[in-house]
Amino acid sequence: SPGSIPATHPRSPTRLSRTLAAMAPRSSPLALPVVLLGAACTLHAAFGPAFASGMAARRELLGAVATGVIALSSPLPALADWQGEPSRALKKYGSAVLQLEGAVNQGDLSKIKPKLRKFALLCGAWRFEPKEFARFTVITDALIEGAENNKVD
Repeated sequence: SPGSIPATHPRSPTRLSRTLAAMAPRSSPLALPVVLLGAACTLHAAFGPAFASGMAARRELLGAVATGVIALSSPLPALADWQGEPSRALKKYGSAVLQLEGAVNQGDLSKIKPKLRKFALLCGAWRFEPKEFARFTVITDALIEGAENNKVD
């Protein structure tokens, strides 16, 4: 219909819903142990002894506070997925491949052969999208094989 966005467009509702589904938040494997530890501490506080058996030494208290500060101020572990690697690979290797466009159009294998690794590494930009990765890998493999066998077509 006129005015509708095609399904292949990056901002189409179908593509956006697939992207959001792929980026759904994942729970940490530490979530359950932390909840169980919290429940155990709550039960211990509720049903444990009413009074502490003695004063905590100043050194122990200072150590506990220092440990807590260090634990809370340390950076959280980052997930490896979707942290910019695909766009970095596309920028780094894509620009190198685009600079070879003239040599590819002219069939100048002497300029292409030293840079074949850039073609192979460019496929890494799509490693989180299996269909696209497979498609570009087939194209790149054919190009590399042709260059290694001195086939210009």
